[in-house]
Amino acid sequence: MFQTNNNIAPTANINNIGGGVKYLVEGATLFLHMERIFGIYKITNPIGRVYIGQSINIEKRKWCYSKYQNCKPQTLLYRSLLKYRWEAHRFEILQQCEPNQLNPLEVYYSELYQSCNPKYGLNIRQCGGSKGKLSDETRKKISFKLTGRERSEGHSNKIRESHIIATYKGKHTNKGRILSEEHKEKIRNSLQGKKYKKYT
Repeated sequence: MFQTNNNIAPTANINNIGGGVKYLVEGATLFLHMERIFGIYKITNPIGRVYIGQSINIEKRKWCYSKYQNCKPQTLLYRSLLKYRWEAHRFEILQQCEPNQLNPLEVYYSELYQSCNPKYGLNIRQCGGSKGKLSDETRKKISFKLTGRERSEGHSNKIRESHIIATYKGKHTNKGRILSEEHKEKIRNSLQGKKYKKYT
């Protein structure tokens, strides 16, 4: 298991040397001058739920988490940080690796620790990429929240306009889409008996 270095001392009036990075923290300049660490890390909160992530600069990523920066999109992790505070979380480097190994290793450790399972983990997206796909649990929650929601007239107009523009540019989202026979039958049934305006 690799250990992270917590001995980072603040310095004042120092220039950017050798790729070091300056951050403004509470009125003081924090200088990080260290070799980049590529790899997979794990964050464990006080009740044992786990977040798995990848980075090409793990020390910088750890520093951002400690300042609650760049983690709002990962809502479960962000809420955990706000609830228990950063100091109560355990940060570990699971494995250092080459950049081209980040995605498969992130998937491996995510499955190993079940970090996308809300019972055990804090990941809301499937691992293995910078964005990843939403987990099944997160998609269910979003679908439940949106069920029965009525769109405003302005929202409906924006959607309509975007389809018109996409069609005009030849970039319609349904272009090239293969429909199942069941889907085709549903479309046929929904269109039966409808009258259309004739344009001249």
